[in-house]
Amino acid sequence: MAVVYNLKKTLGGSLWKWADGEEKVFTVVSPIRAGKAVSNPRSGIANAPDVMTVRDAADGNEKEILVGAVLRANLTETYPNDTYVGLTFACTQGPVKPGTRYKTMAIAEVELEEPAPKKAKK
Repeated sequence: MAVVYNLKKTLGGSLWKWADGEEKVFTVVSPIRAGKAVSNPRSGIANAPDVMTVRDAADGNEKEILVGAVLRANLTETYPNDTYVGLTFACTQGPVKPGTRYKTMAIAEVELEEPAPKKAKK
């Protein structure tokens, strides 16, 4: 018999992965910040990717999401001073735009018909 549970909080888990063409709907819980520095094997330079904590609208759980350059630019230009925190977005990542090294990203601020369940903190 399978164990049924609701995820309460992940501790140092992996990032919620983007897949081209898949829509993610989430509420931003924390501002964009630098994640764990990872060294590039080609250059040897350590870079910290941008991440933020979001609440997945599908299951109500908090997750860490990788914030690419296009998503970051759109959020920070449209919502200065981290005012995107607390808002809900529907985002779909697309393939790399020809002539650039950046993936395309469709981003829309949305309102959920039913608010995602909030997890209680202890």
